[in-house]
Amino acid sequence: MVPGDRLAVYGSLRRPYDTRRLLGIDAMLAWLGPAVIPGRLHDLGTYPALVDGTGRVAADLFEVVSGDLAAVLDPFEGYNPDDEESSMYLRRLVWLVSPDVDAWVYLYRPEPPSGSIVACSDWVSHLDAAGRQGTLGLADGP
Repeated sequence: MVPGDRLAVYGSLRRPYDTRRLLGIDAMLAWLGPAVIPGRLHDLGTYPALVDGTGRVAADLFEVVSGDLAAVLDPFEGYNPDDEESSMYLRRLVWLVSPDVDAWVYLYRPEPPSGSIVACSDWVSHLDAAGRQGTLGLADGP
């Protein structure tokens, strides 16, 4: 991901949380607004998983304004572009439901556990309703 690319995030990288600052990528991104990603959202305990599906998932959309964002986010998300079979997440260019643009998104690669679907499709609302902490420490990421 290079300047000019867009990134849609649906979990701990969303605006209410501190993870972008902890990773040192805040200055690399400019917030463009809310977004909706096609797919299904799952709760894996301390972090969410987005998988292909018919649902709509709440997200934040950012533009990359500087640096090599993938060099920071790929390891954080457990994505190795040279070995996707062993990756936890896959970085893919996805056409968003809203706004009508494409953006890079990290999709969960394995099949998520049954019963883990987030019914409201919004990680922030899901954590708030459960009274759970939303900011991940770096050691708690995927």
